[in-house]
Amino acid sequence: MTGDADRAVLKQVLSCLLLDDSDGHVDALLNSMERQRNSHRIRAIRNAASDSERLLMLVGEDRLRALIPKDALGYMAADGLPEPQGLELAELCVTMLGVRALERACKVDPLGLPYPAPSSWAGSYNTRQWVKRLGFDEEWAGQRTRKRNKPTEYVDGPTLLDELHDYQQVVSERLHRLLRGEGPQRAIISLPTGAGKTRVAVQSVIQSIRDGALDRFAAGAGFSGPILWLADGEELCEQAIDAWSYLWRALGRQDTQLILSRFWSTYEMEEEVAGVQVVVATWQKILLRAIENESYAWLAQAPVVILDEAHGAHTPSYTRILGWLGRGARERDKPLIGLTATPFRGRKDSAQTLQLLRRFDDNRLDEGVFGEELPQVRLQRDRVLARAHLEILDGVSIDLSERELEDFRSKGWLSRGAESRLGRDEDRTRTIVDSIMGKPEQWQIVVFAASVENAQTLATLLTLQGRPAASIDQDTSPEDRRAAIERFKSGELKVLTNYAVLSQGFDAPKTDAVYITRPTSSEVRYQQMVGRGLRGPKNGGTEEVLIVNMLDNLLEFGDSIVYQSVKDIVDSEDSTGNERLDGLALR
Repeated sequence: MTGDADRAVLKQVLSCLLLDDSDGHVDALLNSMERQRNSHRIRAIRNAASDSERLLMLVGEDRLRALIPKDALGYMAADGLPEPQGLELAELCVTMLGVRALERACKVDPLGLPYPAPSSWAGSYNTRQWVKRLGFDEEWAGQRTRKRNKPTEYVDGPTLLDELHDYQQVVSERLHRLLRGEGPQRAIISLPTGAGKTRVAVQSVIQSIRDGALDRFAAGAGFSGPILWLADGEELCEQAIDAWSYLWRALGRQDTQLILSRFWSTYEMEEEVAGVQVVVATWQKILLRAIENESYAWLAQAPVVILDEAHGAHTPSYTRILGWLGRGARERDKPLIGLTATPFRGRKDSAQTLQLLRRFDDNRLDEGVFGEELPQVRLQRDRVLARAHLEILDGVSIDLSERELEDFRSKGWLSRGAESRLGRDEDRTRTIVDSIMGKPEQWQIVVFAASVENAQTLATLLTLQGRPAASIDQDTSPEDRRAAIERFKSGELKVLTNYAVLSQGFDAPKTDAVYITRPTSSEVRYQQMVGRGLRGPKNGGTEEVLIVNMLDNLLEFGDSIVYQSVKDIVDSEDSTGNERLDGLALR
């Protein structure tokens, strides 16, 4: 025999035996042999002892290894640790990716599988049959495409509602006066994350509608809107929809429908006249579809405009939107209300902060509602917010160019190149991993990483050491991101690392620690990251939360994180606690 390929060998054997060695017959025999091998292979895969073993037998080590960040493998090699292989490798992939590991591995190289992988992983019938044939449960076929929420919702009322906190009542009364036309028609409400600023705003507007305070904007009968609620991102918009729906059922005007219109992404909507219309939109959608479009001239006349996350309202994009809405620099006849947890840009004393507050006529409706106390301290005592404790990790020194320093000062973040250099520092990464591994194993921990690669590497190394983790970033698909967050909320994952995606619109109240390892010179961005873990027992959160700052030494700049605001809260709480102890000792 001189052939070295199956086809050539088989053809020669058939020829020697004086049997049919035509190409068609040879191909038919080879296909039959391949089907038999695949049948035996599928039977073995189906009888595997676990899903991880089943995955390994199906896709092989090469495809699985492609799912592991190269940086993580480099760290292991530098530490003299063996790369995960075989079943350990498969278990690592399943822990980090969950049921999505099957889809991800098949997409690395669809060829060579026992039979062709599905083209769609959205839980279709064919995909469910494919995974079931291999012995996987149906969930491995992916989630069916979620039915999109309707562009418009109609909400009846009312239901029962808990009373506002005292500080919320003060803010609400001030907002009522504004909506009645008393005093300045622009204002900003700043309450810490978790303190209920959205509820205060929505409830106050609904009560003003019910009480007739907004009828001054009505052409004939009662006020019908539209009210425009602007936010930045789908998550914040959906949270607003939920708040309006819930509160209208409790407090809405009798015999009146609330019409909630979604206006972001691919959602479209139109003017409604049969009730009170609230348009919840992203500023990006307004810029793209509404401005200079006669079809939305009715929206430009909105009597009430509310800007969620209003610390971004000083930008040229917002200036253009507000001009279109009749709320330009010299127009003050209609209400403009801003909501934010951080009523400043960058640093509290920056020129951008002054510009932001001027946009709302320096009218703070929350001014003085907490007396002389820091708001967070009071809210921690009331168990609205978790008590924060602070821990510092020593980072590394990094030399920045003049351009990188200027970017850090002006933009709040390091350049991607500088972040990548930090993220690849092996000693820095080991410090983070060792710190997390030193925390109680039942803790739920959110990590803000220095780069995409660093987030992935941290999740891999933590999982290998027995702490289930996953990473998400801006390039993670919405389905994968949603799945990872749900696994974290359920407790299946103990650590969720991320880069640039969880600082707004993410809600996981049962968070025990937040690691801030991404440098920022912006107090706003720092507080947004920290806020992910500050929800207290009255908000379904934890009694205490640990804030871990990794401080790198940025040469020519100093510490890599602006965290004085949280330090002030911790110091003030510690001081208050000591005073209480001293008082008890004197009794």
